[in-house]
Amino acid sequence: MEYVGVENYFYVFNWKIFWLSFRNNILWILIHMPASLVLGLALAVLLRQKIFGKNLIRTIIFIGMVIPDVVAGIIWMFVYDPRIGVINAALEAIGFKSHGWLTDPNTAIYAMIIASIWVWTGFTMTTYIAALEEIPRELYEAAMVDGATPWQIFWKITLPLLRSATITIVVLTMIWDLKIFGLVYVLGGRAVPEFIYVLAYLVYKEAFIAFHMGRASAIAILLTLLVLISSAYMMRKMVKE
Repeated sequence: MEYVGVENYFYVFNWKIFWLSFRNNILWILIHMPASLVLGLALAVLLRQKIFGKNLIRTIIFIGMVIPDVVAGIIWMFVYDPRIGVINAALEAIGFKSHGWLTDPNTAIYAMIIASIWVWTGFTMTTYIAALEEIPRELYEAAMVDGATPWQIFWKITLPLLRSATITIVVLTMIWDLKIFGLVYVLGGRAVPEFIYVLAYLVYKEAFIAFHMGRASAIAILLTLLVLISSAYMMRKMVKE
């Protein structure tokens, strides 16, 4: 193997596929993080109420978190299937044509992000449920005696006391989004198209398909630095605020 210095880094920084993959990771964070955060919190608050079958609902939602990404990818591959998928079956039932959600460049990345929201919401919901259990009930009782509305109680008491849980969820979600691989690998099919590449998949593809080990190493190091720096920045910013 020939020593080439930083040549691989120059190549990567001038390579449009690298920036396309980076853009997809950023898009993943911008959509997946707030969606799973809000959905997890809403479900945690809802499932603390006395509703029928709440333990079963919790279990169903948490399944996405405990199964491997590859299995989740196979499940969603059938959900999006143009011939037998439930989404296209529902569309056809109301008069629309079926659609290749995972093969259309305009919908593929969003379809995968939706799948990842289901996978990750179990984690956010469970974390928020645990945090909600720690809030003293005396605070709620005192607020109700003072005449606070449910919205005021949520905004002034519940949300501030969930701050530590929210910081944990935000940091771990961002790390997960930057390292996303399994869903892309499975949902992308035998030949993963470039328009759904993410950085972790690009490392795999360069190392084990194209056999460009130097280029794969450069991308892997950049991805590691990106995870470390963005996580440290986010934790520092949120703890300070």
